[in-house]
Amino acid sequence: MKKFIFLFLTIFAGFSLSSAAVENAAPKSVVEKLIQSIKSIKEDTAKMSPEEAASNEKRKNEANSLVDVPWLAEWSLGTHWEKRTDKEKKDFGGLVEKIFKNVAYPKSGGFFRDLEVNFDKEKVKDDTAVVSTTIIHKKEGEIEIEFKLRSVNGNWRVYDVILDGVSLGRNLKTKFQQIIQDNSYAELVRRLEKKLEEKAIPEGLL
Repeated sequence: MKKFIFLFLTIFAGFSLSSAAVENAAPKSVVEKLIQSIKSIKEDTAKMSPEEAASNEKRKNEANSLVDVPWLAEWSLGTHWEKRTDKEKKDFGGLVEKIFKNVAYPKSGGFFRDLEVNFDKEKVKDDTAVVSTTIIHKKEGEIEIEFKLRSVNGNWRVYDVILDGVSLGRNLKTKFQQIIQDNSYAELVRRLEKKLEEKAIPEGLL
C-alpha cells in the first residue's frame, strides 16, 4: 500500500479548480485541493470518450499546478543540472511533468478514492510550510504523512512529501543521480522515456 502512496506523494483538482482558484490559498487548502485532484484522475483508456479524456487531462493539469514540478526536476539532478544545455533542461522538465501527469497521478487516483485523510496541523515559516496529515487505511491503519510546500510567486506549491521519515524528493534525487553516475545522463532519460511509454513508475517514485 505504501508503495502506491508514494506514486501520489510528489513530491513530487477534480473539482475544476483553476490556477486562479488556488492563488494565495493557505498551505492546508493547497494540500486538500491536491488530494481532491488526485482522487478524481483516472487512467486513460481507449474506451474514454473525447469529452472524458479532455476532462481527465484538465484534472491532471490542475494537479500539476499545485506541485512544484519544475523545481523537483531541477533539484533531482543536483550538480548535473548545470551541466545540461538549455534544451536538455527544458526537455527533462517536460519529461518529469509527463511522468507525473500520465503515470503517477492516474495510478494513485484509484487507491486514494477510498482513503480517509485527516489534517493534523499546519506550520508556516517565512516562505516554507509543512502540513501534517494522517491517512486512514482499513488494513494498514494510520499512516502519517507530511507535505512540504514553498511559496512560488506568492502561491504555495507542494515540493516534497515525507512518509515514515523518508523524503520522496530526496529518494528520487538519489536514484536519478545514481543512474547518471553508474551510466550517463542519456541513460537516465532513456529509462524515464521507457517508463513513460510503458506507463510504469520509475524507480525512486516507489
